[in-house]
Amino acid sequence: MKRLIALTALLAAVAVPTVAFGDLIGDDLKVSDHGTTAQVVSVSGGQAVQLNYFYSGLGSQTATITVSAPFTCTNNGGNQPPGQISGSSGPITPDHGNVSGTITTAAASCPDHMAPLIGPTVTVVVTKADGTSTVFTYTV
Repeated sequence: MKRLIALTALLAAVAVPTVAFGDLIGDDLKVSDHGTTAQVVSVSGGQAVQLNYFYSGLGSQTATITVSAPFTCTNNGGNQPPGQISGSSGPITPDHGNVSGTITTAAASCPDHMAPLIGPTVTVVVTKADGTSTVFTYTV
């Protein structure tokens, strides 16, 4: 019985620091949104999507944020050829695990003076330096 108690105590002594060490070496953190908004804005050359973002849970890893949105152009025949606009932040170094800022996509453009219709949703991908990513969708 004394051996069983000693063995259990030894295993517990080894297991607790291992769990704590796992927390220190960067187990995956959950990236979360804190009030990010996306809207269609007028820019030189037409309309674009502007993302005002605030994400947390990145730890100390750099991150890249990519924004993409579909758009259509309605022609005289009623057809709607699709398009895609996008923008990216480039690498961002988090401040205490948080990143915030603004990204504006390129302008959506249609041939023959047709007006683009952007949306109805915008997709945002937050990619950490280790290659893991989190996808968010916003309505515009």
